[in-house]
Amino acid sequence: MTIKPQDVAAFKVGALLSRDLQIPAYQRPYSWRAATAVQLLDDVLHAESSVRVPGSPASCGNDVDADNVCNAPVQPYVLGTVILHRSEDRFDIVDGQQRTLTLRMLHMLLEEPSFDRTISTRLEQSAESAIGKAWSALHRRADDLTDRAAIAHFLRHHCEVVVVVTDDIDEAFRVFDSQNHRGKSLLPHDLLKAHHLREMRQESDSLRAAVIEKWEEIDAGELDRLFSTYLYRIRRWSNGQDGTRFGLADIDIFKGISSDRRPSPWELYHLVAQSAIPLLEVGRRDLERRSLDHARFQLDAPIRAGRHFFEMTMFMYQELQDLYRTAFPETSSAEHREGTSTATTGPALPGAEGRTGFNGFSASPLVPDHRGIHPRFRYVTDLYLASLLFTVNKFGPDAAAGVDRMLFRWAYSLRVKHQRVLARSVENHGKDERSPFSVLRNARSILEAHMIEGVDLEEPTGRVAEYRTTLRHYLAEASA
Repeated sequence: MTIKPQDVAAFKVGALLSRDLQIPAYQRPYSWRAATAVQLLDDVLHAESSVRVPGSPASCGNDVDADNVCNAPVQPYVLGTVILHRSEDRFDIVDGQQRTLTLRMLHMLLEEPSFDRTISTRLEQSAESAIGKAWSALHRRADDLTDRAAIAHFLRHHCEVVVVVTDDIDEAFRVFDSQNHRGKSLLPHDLLKAHHLREMRQESDSLRAAVIEKWEEIDAGELDRLFSTYLYRIRRWSNGQDGTRFGLADIDIFKGISSDRRPSPWELYHLVAQSAIPLLEVGRRDLERRSLDHARFQLDAPIRAGRHFFEMTMFMYQELQDLYRTAFPETSSAEHREGTSTATTGPALPGAEGRTGFNGFSASPLVPDHRGIHPRFRYVTDLYLASLLFTVNKFGPDAAAGVDRMLFRWAYSLRVKHQRVLARSVENHGKDERSPFSVLRNARSILEAHMIEGVDLEEPTGRVAEYRTTLRHYLAEASA
């Protein structure tokens, strides 16, 4: 369904807030910082002051009332766009939730005679939440205002929001996507979230709410890093393609197979396989859940659109944490002791107990958010973890434990070969036909890993020995 011209209109803030607006269960919690909320109030105050004539009425002609307020036609102050989905007798906010909630709080604070004490009490009791902090900051700022009535009148009658209303939830999300493609604030995974929520429209509100709650528990920067540094690169490099930058134009690679259209035979194969794999948990007790999830979420295969995308993201995020703690166990333990780790707890790969790390020495140049990473080893450690993730995904944790030294040599050999490791060097190394991604993509057995090319860091001669000493020195310092 296409949005018609009559579905797009400028609404006075008062008219917008008088509607039965609902926040659907799939929306994220209020996340504006207090300073951002106060800035919205300050913007309204600045716009409102422009209709007051502080001295002579000359600039307003004869349209000045007894209170020195300009009665000439006031140019509306536009506060952005809100996208609404009409659902029976209510309107669900698809986009514009943060701004709308802030306007609601402003309206409450400025309309003191009709102040809703029940809501204000609940906000005050949520002082540590983002919305509680915004409410407190707005409350303090509003207390300094001398003419709330005039400001409230301006907000209700002279501030406008462009409202897009549609009966079609798919159309609402398409507008949301196009709106934010033109902007620069959203990251690719934000648009993927909107796309896959749209694919979940047949699911219950409670399930969508649970999915969003899990998604929001992960920092946005970590989600961006998961997709851009690992999942996108693995998908591209395993096909010998460039994975330099994961941008908005590249999100189709993770949009998956939609249930809205007739699948091709190739797509049908993957849909059936992914649907059948969970059944093996009942019939094959020798297969653990982790192995089944790796089978269901193959990194070089398409994913089912909707709920399965969110499940895949959560699983791969956890896998990355587990692989890091296994590859660099000494560092992980130190971080947990000091309370500085951002990683979540989870099982380690088999064989990690009693080890000092892969290759016989403690390695600690990375946590997934790059905290404390030495610039010299950042790129190569990303390569190492990406190759581990791909190997475990293809052949399981036991196989990865058997080739970890080979993967380490392959990744860190780049640091040995080049005085400076640049992004282009990483790209060429990752998509090379002798990289783990190319070799293992079509391999039938982990034994084919011997084709992966790397420099043997154990060889104590020449430049290799120099960098091995440097690696040992830095890793020992980072683990101290």
